[in-house]
Amino acid sequence: MSHARGFRRADGDARVSGTARLLPTLVATYLIFGAGYVAAKIAVEGGVPPLMLGARFALVGALLLLWRVVAGRAVGVRSRAPWRGAAVAGLCMLLGGQGMAVIAIADLPAGTVALLMASTPLFAALIGHWGGFAPVTATGFGAIGLGVLGVGVLGAASLGAGGAVPVLLVIGAALAWATGSTLGERMAQSPDALTASAMQMIVGGAALAIASAAAGEWGRVDPGAIAPAAWGAVAFMALAVSLVGFPLFVHLTEVAPPAVANSFAYVAPAVSALLGLLLLGERFGLPQAAGCALILSSVALLLRFGHPPSAKGGATA
Repeated sequence: MSHARGFRRADGDARVSGTARLLPTLVATYLIFGAGYVAAKIAVEGGVPPLMLGARFALVGALLLLWRVVAGRAVGVRSRAPWRGAAVAGLCMLLGGQGMAVIAIADLPAGTVALLMASTPLFAALIGHWGGFAPVTATGFGAIGLGVLGVGVLGAASLGAGGAVPVLLVIGAALAWATGSTLGERMAQSPDALTASAMQMIVGGAALAIASAAAGEWGRVDPGAIAPAAWGAVAFMALAVSLVGFPLFVHLTEVAPPAVANSFAYVAPAVSALLGLLLLGERFGLPQAAGCALILSSVALLLRFGHPPSAKGGATA
């Protein structure tokens, strides 16, 4: 698949046009993923085990794949190579990224988890640079350094909320998501974005279900004790995040550079922080605000100046 389809022309008008075409998809991922963190917090606090929450991807993926089969669009499902690509992306993004994030969200505010996940584009840019397919400029490395500083400040400020382990889990989740989205896109995938999404969700969701069972969550859960709000949050995550948001994100990895595809982590934290304030009463002190400002500023600089024009394409704002 083309790594930056629609962004190959170097002139500024073409870059702006390419960005404008992607804007509705980018905004949708920002809003959906931002609200998803708050929904995950509501679900976990309402009695849904963390890893079991992620297992919904397997069911949603199976339904989505069935639809594509019936529609005659399930290209690549009988070949091994697309499944290998789906396994890399699904295991990293869902088992690693989703799994670690939902475990940590039991001990950290949803906004804090979202803000720490804002480091995802920084990791994606480094992976793209080291992989030789998305070089980073000197300014880009400066932006990454600023973001690392912001992660450190926010992480240190969040230690009192749940200790070091949840903070490290979220940072690991960001690294895992960036690895899966960046390397998975370089491997063979179904040319149909929805089929590719379904395959990734089936593999990653099944792995989360197995991990949930291994952790003993299936034996401990009591459906009758789960709060109604938690069921609503699960429904939102299954329909909006899994069925809509994740396929949109997979589409972005096909048509945009890694840092742009992962840029949901730039705006989604603001959505999460606002919803966390309005719905959960979460508050951020001055240190958290400073860490947030450093991270989001670094991602903005990375997206604007982090790649040479030939590699950046539509990454300009």
